[in-house]
Amino acid sequence: MLRNLVRILAGMLFGYLYIKWVPIPNPFIAADFFLTLVVDPVRFFTAALAFTAGFVINGNLIKEAIQRCILVIKRQASFKAGDLILLFIIFSLTFLYYIGPVQALVLFCFIVIYVMISIYF
Repeated sequence: MLRNLVRILAGMLFGYLYIKWVPIPNPFIAADFFLTLVVDPVRFFTAALAFTAGFVINGNLIKEAIQRCILVIKRQASFKAGDLILLFIIFSLTFLYYIGPVQALVLFCFIVIYVMISIYF
């Protein structure tokens, strides 16, 4: 449980850093957006690393939670308090959505694609 809590906090931290390091101008002008990324390549590179780490960590947590839920539904395992991890992940993604909705949706879409590719029954 503690290991999963640390992973949730790490995933939320990386998502937060990604949101703060990739600003979305309002109104969105593609040229300005790409210009800010090109002018500061170090910030773009660190944001890309934070994005990658965030979606891999959260994706693995969601994958493990889904597989655990399937085992509980099939009655091959019993329900434990640690199985509420999916709830904490939803709370962390909701928190990230309130900070930066566009970036959080991009992160969530990559997480969903990663989980769909990596899960097998």
